[in-house]
Amino acid sequence: MKIVCIGAAPTGLGAAFRLHELQESGDEKALDTQLVLFEQEPYAGGLSCTVKDKNGFLWDMGGHITFDHNYPYYGKATKWAVEEWNQLTRNCMVDMNYLYKTDGLRLVPYPAQFAVPLFPAHIKEKCLMELNERYQQAQSTRSVHNFEDWVLEHFGPTILDVFFRPYTKKVWTVDPVKMSPNWVGTRVAKLPKEKLESLCAMNEKELETADFGWGPNSFFTFPKYGGTGNVWESMRKKLPTDWFKLGTKVLSVDHKNKTIRYLEEGQEKEMEYDALINTTPIDLLVEQTKICPPLNLAHNKVVIVGVGMHAPMTPLLEQFTWLYFPDRNVPFFRVTILSRYGEVTPDSSKYWSIMCECALQIDDPVRVS
Repeated sequence: MKIVCIGAAPTGLGAAFRLHELQESGDEKALDTQLVLFEQEPYAGGLSCTVKDKNGFLWDMGGHITFDHNYPYYGKATKWAVEEWNQLTRNCMVDMNYLYKTDGLRLVPYPAQFAVPLFPAHIKEKCLMELNERYQQAQSTRSVHNFEDWVLEHFGPTILDVFFRPYTKKVWTVDPVKMSPNWVGTRVAKLPKEKLESLCAMNEKELETADFGWGPNSFFTFPKYGGTGNVWESMRKKLPTDWFKLGTKVLSVDHKNKTIRYLEEGQEKEMEYDALINTTPIDLLVEQTKICPPLNLAHNKVVIVGVGMHAPMTPLLEQFTWLYFPDRNVPFFRVTILSRYGEVTPDSSKYWSIMCECALQIDDPVRVS
């Protein structure tokens, strides 16, 4: 059996790791299986790659960290690829200074819906009233068609206006009314009544050290050396070399005749397959296969801005892992204190670094000066 996989990022590498594991165990079907992974970049990892700038600083292409308590096989695979890891305590905050109409940072714990007790008094009262109204409803009569409906259903209009709408537009560059609600289940934490009551009973000092419900996600791991990209490149190097076609672009897929056309070293070639694994964006697969009409999917792009600095680190940032910025007057939606994660500077005794993520609409020109 011949399996073709489009993309050698975490998903494709996960399939390769599992097949290799089965082959090593002597599984007959696995031993009779051939795998080929097509990757248009000259390295594995996709958007989870890491680049090095001319000054020797390493930058991940976005904030990537590892939580694997629900997926032990993921931890097994990544630990097989890279042996040395750092474990960090998650400490992320949201700058809500625009609510207080003051200069400088006004940080509250993330997720912001859990930080309602820290909001200005008039906003806090409205949020609590709307949350209590929802707790008292035995069954909702609202129809949920989009993300805005979902927020109104579970939190109310005030939290929508002061946090969810501005932050959603910063991250995804679209209004929440244009977003589907079916992705929120494991990504947006609801606020249980008991949790809200316990937080409201605390004073401001107690709230600074309160448990905001991260549970097993209170800690995360990050490779000690090489950034996130090192995990995927190390995994590729430990897997059979002939499984990978790097720097090879897929041109089209004939799903009826089970053939794939690709460009390798300037030459167009064709390969037959028995099974196809696609890890690229679904709209690209539709374009390559013509399996159905083109999909009308909206997407954005993210610009990563890395800033390397001379030590010492700003004392305020020593305690945080990353910060969120819903304020539309701030160009980035998240800042990661990347040098806290691992060895990602030329010399950690001399330098530190932060990584800023800025989301733009797909047709927004990016000017580099």
